[in-house]
Amino acid sequence: MTITPHESESIIQHYKILPWTYMTDITYDIDVAKAFAASICSGVPDSTPVLYKVALFNVDYYDFGGSMIENLPFVRPKVQRAVSLIGMDQFMQDPTGVIVSLTEHPYYCTHTGTSWDNFGGGGFTLDGESFDSPFLNDEEYRKVSERLYPCEPEDIVAMLKTITAKVGLHIDSFNLSGSDKETVVRRIEDLDRELGA
Repeated sequence: MTITPHESESIIQHYKILPWTYMTDITYDIDVAKAFAASICSGVPDSTPVLYKVALFNVDYYDFGGSMIENLPFVRPKVQRAVSLIGMDQFMQDPTGVIVSLTEHPYYCTHTGTSWDNFGGGGFTLDGESFDSPFLNDEEYRKVSERLYPCEPEDIVAMLKTITAKVGLHIDSFNLSGSDKETVVRRIEDLDRELGA
């Protein structure tokens, strides 16, 4: 399978093969966004789930990788309804002016409901299973993780393992600081474990 440079970077971003790219992943599915917000703070004491609402200028004009999802045989981006937003610089700024607004919505209770009532409340549904709250117990976290990070077909797993192996071979040529290099090595090891499962 031949892939474009943007597709390559999208794969590196989406599977977190490297801890940085000039992309960020967004989803157009509110249930997926709530699931990510819930899973990120699951097991972290005193943490609050947060939704980020992004308004993009003329999104159909730019190719952000959204059209590539259907052309590539990856399961995870389809399940997550993920789109790679291309063009962010190293400081996560938007030099092309595509982002019109970015608002942060932490979850909290109000006297009339919750701060997420405009998004349908705190509950969400993934793959037909409903979760009542963004605060997950261990079993709910396991179920959400299984749905957000499904197994890929064998040929995709083989390709991802090839990519991680090549990154591992060339890691010294990236001129990384000690801590960045450790982060990449640890992420490659974690991804190898994920793909081996």
